[in-house]
Amino acid sequence: MSCPPRVEGHLKKLPGVESAKVDFDSKTATVVVNGPVTDDMLVKAVANDVSCTAEVQKSAQE
Repeated sequence: MSCPPRVEGHLKKLPGVESAKVDFDSKTATVVVNGPVTDDMLVKAVANDVSCTAEVQKSAQE
């Protein structure tokens, strides 16, 4: 399995994550949360997957 589906799976397992969509070309993930999810939790969710790397940049939407 390639990196994007694995990253999506890791993120979706977190309590409070409603959805996760990874864009391979732009190397970004859009994560919709509804609960107490921290940046650290998002990074750790994929950090153990040695073939993928994670960096968090916030974009708040109202």
